[in-house]
Amino acid sequence: MILILNIIGQIRKKIQNNVKINVLFLLTLERKMNDNKNLGPLAGSVDVIKLCSQDKVYTGTIDKSYFQRLAQSTNALISDVEYQLHFYQDMQGVHIIEGESKVVVELICQRCSMPYQSTLCANILASYDEDKLKSLKLEQKYDIFELDEYSHFDVYEYLEDCLLLEIPIIPRHELEKDCLLQGSSWSFGQTVVEDSDNPFAALKDLIK
Repeated sequence: MILILNIIGQIRKKIQNNVKINVLFLLTLERKMNDNKNLGPLAGSVDVIKLCSQDKVYTGTIDKSYFQRLAQSTNALISDVEYQLHFYQDMQGVHIIEGESKVVVELICQRCSMPYQSTLCANILASYDEDKLKSLKLEQKYDIFELDEYSHFDVYEYLEDCLLLEIPIIPRHELEKDCLLQGSSWSFGQTVVEDSDNPFAALKDLIK
């Protein structure tokens, strides 16, 4: 009986120790994640190799004044640019930037010619490891960028490029009810078909 109680006591101690170890592990992991997030502001030019090796995550905003090309391509920039970017190396050792960026802009509806607000959202998945991606046959899944002579990369310029690609080719109100010409066609006035454009024009002359 005493032996059984001793065994039960040893098992209880092991369970308690394992619980303490698991709790400590979770607390350490949580602390690491908290330390690794919200590191902003993110500099315009960054050392991608260093940040990827450190598994860094940045979340924040960038003043809209840095995005002049985007401002010129829209009617106005309403908000600053928001971003969340994760710099890391995957299992194959590829250096990757993954995340998203978004901004609220004002566009001109090509249907009613009135301004409206729209949110441009760009998904980011990029790498400079072109040769490695080609060897893995993954180059089509990533945006390929180049590093400068100091192994740095202009993040602001890249984010601006991504957001520029999100501008619709034909801007118009996302909801038809918001457009002044809701329910109307895209053509205005009476459509006149010239006889020269009518394939049955010659047949009409024969009937006469």
